[in-house]
Amino acid sequence: MLDVRRTYPAFLLEKSALPALTNPAVAHCVEVWKTIQDLLRAEGHTHATSDYEAARAFRHALPPLIGYQNICDFIACVNYGILIGAVKDPIAGKLLYGAQVALSTIPKKERTQVPGPAQK
Repeated sequence: MLDVRRTYPAFLLEKSALPALTNPAVAHCVEVWKTIQDLLRAEGHTHATSDYEAARAFRHALPPLIGYQNICDFIACVNYGILIGAVKDPIAGKLLYGAQVALSTIPKKERTQVPGPAQK
């Protein structure tokens, strides 16, 4: 796995340089993922084991598929998880399909975008 701390300059790792992390749900999922990954590696676990357990922790940290904003946050988290390698392809499709099904239960008139931190 790519160690972003060695690959990218420090300023690119700041939240201000990563717009997705302005979404509190995405930031939470990423923080859980990175914390578990770092903790297990510090305890001497293999990269495969720490990546697997961190990915599980990331999925457990996803917002519940209840309510329009949570569903939007869930989709944002899954998509960002795909980008950083926390969510792998076979599971990603299932998660996004679940979000699609949940979204279909929300009446169209209730699908109004609630302003997030970047939209205020």
